[in-house]
Amino acid sequence: MLEGLFDIQEQSTEGTKKMYHVKVNPAHAVFQGHFPDQPVLPGVAMVYLSRFLTQRVTGKSIKLKEASQIKFLNLLDPRVNPEFIYTNEIVKEVDHVIYVKGEMRFNESTFFKISATYN
Repeated sequence: MLEGLFDIQEQSTEGTKKMYHVKVNPAHAVFQGHFPDQPVLPGVAMVYLSRFLTQRVTGKSIKLKEASQIKFLNLLDPRVNPEFIYTNEIVKEVDHVIYVKGEMRFNESTFFKISATYN
C-alpha cells in the first residue's frame, strides 16, 4: 500500500543519529483518499517510515511494540513540502527490544516526532 510513497535520496550519520533526505511522491494513490483536494501525508505513513528506517539500520524484521510518544505537529502537504529530513536515533537495544526516537522536519517546520520501542 505505501510502496513508492517515499524515495530516500541520501543518508548521513551524526553520532548515533542517522539522517535521511526523503522525497514524497505527490502522485501516490494514498493522496487520492487523504485528501483528494487537499493532500496530507497520513500519520500512519509517518509511523511506517519510522519502522522502515529502523529495520534498515538494524537489518531486522521488527514490529512496533509501544509508542510512548507520537506528535503530529504540522500537516505535510506534498505539493508544498515534497521533501523532508527524517532523523532516526536508536537510543538503545536491550533483550531484543529497540528504543528509537525519530523526527521528521524540513527547515523550520517539524511535522512529526516519535519515541517508540520495536521488537
